[in-house]
Amino acid sequence: MANKKQESSLEPPYVFDVEWENLMDDKKFIDAFLSEILEDYVVKQRWYGGKSSKLKYIELQEYFRIQQRGEVYYGLLLEVNFKEAFYQHYFLPIAFVSDESFAEKDRILPLSIKGQEGFIIDALNLEAFRKLVYERIITAEPNDTTRVQYHKSLTFQSTPYESSKFMGLEQSNTSIIINGRSVIKFFRRIYADKNPDYEMSRFLSERKGYKNTPAYQGSLSIIDSDNVSITIALMQELVPNQGDAWDFTLKELHKVFNNLENKHINIDQIPVIPLF
Repeated sequence: MANKKQESSLEPPYVFDVEWENLMDDKKFIDAFLSEILEDYVVKQRWYGGKSSKLKYIELQEYFRIQQRGEVYYGLLLEVNFKEAFYQHYFLPIAFVSDESFAEKDRILPLSIKGQEGFIIDALNLEAFRKLVYERIITAEPNDTTRVQYHKSLTFQSTPYESSKFMGLEQSNTSIIINGRSVIKFFRRIYADKNPDYEMSRFLSERKGYKNTPAYQGSLSIIDSDNVSITIALMQELVPNQGDAWDFTLKELHKVFNNLENKHINIDQIPVIPLF
């Protein structure tokens, strides 16, 4: 159930006498989190797609735990409402850190939990979180029927976690390179259905055995309160490249014009050839 933003009666620093594992059940925390503080954070993110519209308020559509062996993070499904009478949904994983020198640019909310001062941050900044997601995918049980569903392709020969890093600047997603061989793409703007990237990648890899696209390796999905499967993350084979299609096109066009110049070709004298 969504929680519409209300004016919080709390003032920073925010103090809560509950464990991190129970924090999302604290209404005072939800009120503080969904305040202007979260709005200011969201609108500054590269993955935020509503920059041309005016934000009205943010609702917490629902949340779920991303956890393993007592290590707990939260995945939030946020509904961003605009004054132009439409909305968008976004995925934001959060973590609590107490290191004052960590993730200074990605802090969302300063708070104290059970006397421990720290910050709520985007969990993707934590290597421990990235490692957890990868390990949950490669150890996923077949035919998972739980609410938070991890899936590993039967064709993927996984290796133990070694390292992870951000792939680079992106607009709508956040991609993490794992072990230099895999990529986990976390979808930021989400839709109430399976993501087409996920469906196409899995179909081509597992059903058709198609080799000319990055192989599907695994995924993370959530079954929402309407019993709809929402794709949160997609893991694929990392395929080395020498640039992108845009750079390739520019270089090829540059060759064409260089050829015209070197051969002293007057383009006005080039015959017009009908295409059809």
